[in-house]
Amino acid sequence: MRPVNKVAARVVANGESFEFRALPTEVCSGLPLPTRSVPDGIEDLSDRKFGRLTVVGFSAELRGRWVCRCTCSNYVIRRSAAVRQAAPDSSCPQCYLLAVAKRHEFIRRTGKERPTREFMA
Repeated sequence: MRPVNKVAARVVANGESFEFRALPTEVCSGLPLPTRSVPDGIEDLSDRKFGRLTVVGFSAELRGRWVCRCTCSNYVIRRSAAVRQAAPDSSCPQCYLLAVAKRHEFIRRTGKERPTREFMA
């Protein structure tokens, strides 16, 4: 069987894949994650936006973690420090890996270097 175009040929030849695979330690879910009320003495970050992430609430499953929703509608869990110190282009792992794949494809096609944040849609 012959590949139908250049991209398909490259995928077949090199085993390339653009499919997202989260790290085993990282939580990235398309379904809403359980939240609970914020404990006393902790600043409530709910409904605040940090980069592409909006804080939904305090995680019910993991201690000291916040549930955040990315603009792509995926839910992630982040530590308090990671939420507060988030970069302007912070996002879920799926969006980041997609931007990296776009960047590599851009470099392959044009030979020009660009930062990954330029490929965040």
